[in-house]
Amino acid sequence: ECLQNIPGKKILHFAPEPILENEIRKYSQHQYFTTDYHMSGVDYLGEDIQKLSFDDMFFNNVLKPVADDQSALVELARISKTGGTAIITLPGNWRRKQTKTFSHLNYNGHYRDYGLDVIELLQCSFSRVTKRKLFNYEGKRYAIKPLETAFICIK
Repeated sequence: ECLQNIPGKKILHFAPEPILENEIRKYSQHQYFTTDYHMSGVDYLGEDIQKLSFDDMFFNNVLKPVADDQSALVELARISKTGGTAIITLPGNWRRKQTKTFSHLNYNGHYRDYGLDVIELLQCSFSRVTKRKLFNYEGKRYAIKPLETAFICIK
């Protein structure tokens, strides 16, 4: 809904969820692209978020977690326009201060279960970081867990 009031942007969506992809595609003023390292049916197949093939300042972005999160964030900042927005969702416990790290993907398919210290990591690559709860956004409730959070990162 908030996308309808924004002038045309380039949006790059990593590991696109079909429901969200269908919703974003409704707003034709935006150039919307999808990518994933393994997922088929995306616009840019095989893109490694830790080393992207895109030129500098090419996209606004959406991120899913990867093995080297710091390199991924540096890459997202690199390809974002000045003033561009990266909406980053991560697995985490937003009541806990510290991130838990795992040596393998057997824990829920992720290398980390983030804590609030992730904000400092995001601030290393972006000039402004805001935390937004997704469960109850702009007075509306969605089918999202109550503590689910997105980090809005401005380059």
